Amino acid sequence: MLPAEPPPVGGAPHLGGSLALGPTLCAILPSSRKEVEKGICPLDLIVPCESVPAATIESVEPVSTFKTGSISVRKDMMARLPAMHIPDFKKNLRELETPSFKINEFHLTTSDVSKLTLSESALRVLNTPNAGGNSVWSEVLSMELLSMLYSAKLENTEMELQYMMEGSITDYSVKMNGFVIGVSVTRAMKYRGVFSYEDALALLTKKMKGVLKSSENVVEEHKWSKQVLHVWVQEPYMVALVEQAYAALTELHSNTLVQLTVCGENLGWIFK
Repeated sequence: MLPAEPPPVGGAPHLGGSLALGPTLCAILPSSRKEVEKGICPLDLIVPCESVPAATIESVEPVSTFKTGSISVRKDMMARLPAMHIPDFKKNLRELETPSFKINEFHLTTSDVSKLTLSESALRVLNTPNAGGNSVWSEVLSMELLSMLYSAKLENTEMELQYMMEGSITDYSVKMNGFVIGVSVTRAMKYRGVFSYEDALALLTKKMKGVLKSSENVVEEHKWSKQVLHVWVQEPYMVALVEQAYAALTELHSNTLVQLTVCGENLGWIFK
């Protein structure tokens, strides 16, 4: 596997405050209790995780521009989140008729996948045959991220999901926050040239149409409440282009939760 290119110089500044580490919890805390009381960086964003050395955090330069937020850390990976991301995400899942658009970022501390400690759900995605294609690790890491941040548990893999007729399919389904949720995974990337607004528009048009079709076509036994379209974003500059494309496609929003994940340290290989 090839390591990712290092994140660009001049990304968002490091969050203020201290690193709180313990046997089961770690997070970047706001620089004062007043920030917590104002809700700028609430303590409910602290995510259970394994204890890791502070050097693991300091060595990763943020790749996006969140002004406030939290960091969920394990020995092998970390996610950086805007303020209120996790409670908002869970709230959006409960709003079954409402679409939403989220952004976070994700880093690995190693490009050696044999050193990743994957959840049972992610291992099942990895070890179960899929419908083909070379994106299996984007689906595995998608499952792992949902597990790490939102305690998602795998319901059905791609080949276990059944449909009434041939057509667009969903990558996997999970049980999350009391609901069954379909998850479709894609990558915002470009092999040659510069990723453009037109590229973003074509990608979202295809994938969001596919989400609607698979939701209509899935058998009753495997039906989900709504879908998450999980988009791995190759470079930070692509986020604004995908946001613009999403805003232009209101007729395809339905109740889909679109989650952009900006890829940081040691993740360039999932775009190969």
